[in-house]
Amino acid sequence: MDIIIGGKLVRGDLIVSAVIRSTLEPVPLTLECTLRVDDSTAVAEGDTIVAGRDNVEFQVIKTHDNNNVSAVQGSRPYATSSFIAAIRTCVGVSFQRQNAVIMSSTSLSAIYRACGAGVQVNADFTIDRFACYTGSVPSFAIAQVLQEECGVVFWTGQQLKFIRLDDLMKQAPVKKLITDTTTDLQSSFLQRHEVPFFYSTDDTGNFAYGNRTKARAAHYMPRQNVRTLANMTKVLMMRKQFKSPYAPAINAGQVITVVDTPFAVVTAAHVYQTGSDGSGANAYSKFWLGSLK
Repeated sequence: MDIIIGGKLVRGDLIVSAVIRSTLEPVPLTLECTLRVDDSTAVAEGDTIVAGRDNVEFQVIKTHDNNNVSAVQGSRPYATSSFIAAIRTCVGVSFQRQNAVIMSSTSLSAIYRACGAGVQVNADFTIDRFACYTGSVPSFAIAQVLQEECGVVFWTGQQLKFIRLDDLMKQAPVKKLITDTTTDLQSSFLQRHEVPFFYSTDDTGNFAYGNRTKARAAHYMPRQNVRTLANMTKVLMMRKQFKSPYAPAINAGQVITVVDTPFAVVTAAHVYQTGSDGSGANAYSKFWLGSLK
């Protein structure tokens, strides 16, 4: 995995490990990296790091220096430094707001820009109301808007894209597993606890309900119609985990079929370990797969 700091490519022997994580969240890409301490690997919070097959720009949001040196190579102590970074074009929505952002009849792209992120959204849509108050985190409010519209966002390699859950599951698969070699995650008990039904009141004061065919927790949502209330109960349930050889081309927002059954990639983690710390070289990808419920 290529990592560029300060415009210079980091030598492979200075990389201990790197993980690029792709998710269906308002901040869709993160980078977790551990490097050997060197003049060329020094990073600070706020720095820009370029990494991955698409040369994505990440902004460092946390650093951790390990000063507990336990080995020496030649005349140099063996020390490491770690950092976590988020995709630069979206990272602005992960910070608490000093001022409230309240918008009506707007778009997802406009919300991102108003909340400090410069990303454009492909397949954008109109949002009736959006509110992120002082001290709140915009990404949480954006996630609620996406849930109300029964959709998700993901990074395509070049831009952020919005897609509705029904259309997500209809995509052509990027990988097909002929036999089921995954780890199953099934629990209707947890589903009922984690996925509530939603209700509101209409203009006449009568109750409006979403999907309440099963006994679930009930959450009140003000000023919502029946369509939106039903949308909010339609979710991607985590069903399977799958570990594969290193496959950085497969990311969140794509579809993998397992014995002809389609599953959406909810999270993809691409792990690159050089073994320069003596632990052994390794590279693999791990996928968390969900189905529409």
